[in-house]
Amino acid sequence: MDTLYHSPHPDRGAVRVTIGEESRAGRAAVCTVHVGKAVEEVASGGAMEALFVPGEYDLLAHNCPAGITVSGTVASVTRLADGTLEPSPGELRADRARVSVPADDTLHATVILAPLTRRLTVRFTVTGGGDLAAIASVDASLTGVAPAVDMATATLQGDPARVKPVFVKAITPVADGSQTLLTAEMNLTGIVAGSRQVLVVTITDTDGQQVARETDITALLSTFNDGSTPLYLDADLELMTGADFGFTITGWENGEGGTGDAV
Repeated sequence: MDTLYHSPHPDRGAVRVTIGEESRAGRAAVCTVHVGKAVEEVASGGAMEALFVPGEYDLLAHNCPAGITVSGTVASVTRLADGTLEPSPGELRADRARVSVPADDTLHATVILAPLTRRLTVRFTVTGGGDLAAIASVDASLTGVAPAVDMATATLQGDPARVKPVFVKAITPVADGSQTLLTAEMNLTGIVAGSRQVLVVTITDTDGQQVARETDITALLSTFNDGSTPLYLDADLELMTGADFGFTITGWENGEGGTGDAV
């Protein structure tokens, strides 16, 4: 009697991957899938070309955003020419699971690509009598940032690195007029445990005068690795221009309700 098989691969199993709707909103419905030693780019609803010996496997699915390179299961933020990290790469998302691939059948796996990076926005409300037009440039750096993450374990990798956030001016309406903000957005894999997060802001005026202010924001970022929703750090930047050119940063607050002072 002939044996009735359910697939063209009776001694192997196939894997078909669907990207959950929670992961697809506003994003390309394609991900890179790791099953055993096989690594393939798969569109949502598509099957991997590889067939598998029946058994248990670790499945990892992730996107490949700009500004991040992937080697094996480790995703690393791109290093710029000066050695600092790309401050705002694309959002890295991944899912992992232990799956059982059956013989003579197809495993249907749905992946929900959860964020592995977190957006950090620093917002300075500009106060004082200084003339914003007198500012020629604003430079900044932040220390203690993780350069990579192992997506298979969701653990941070690498020595503390530095990013250089880019500040831009924005004018927002308020009840009695408008306020000027200096805002910088970063997208980070995380903060290296045990390291200090020091933010240095340097403002140069049109006469070439330059003033730098250093702030230890380690306490404000102490829970950064615990979440994935955007985090905001707000402070007041009092600007003085002219012969007494300079600035101070005070009144730090974060989006999780913490507060602190500039050091």
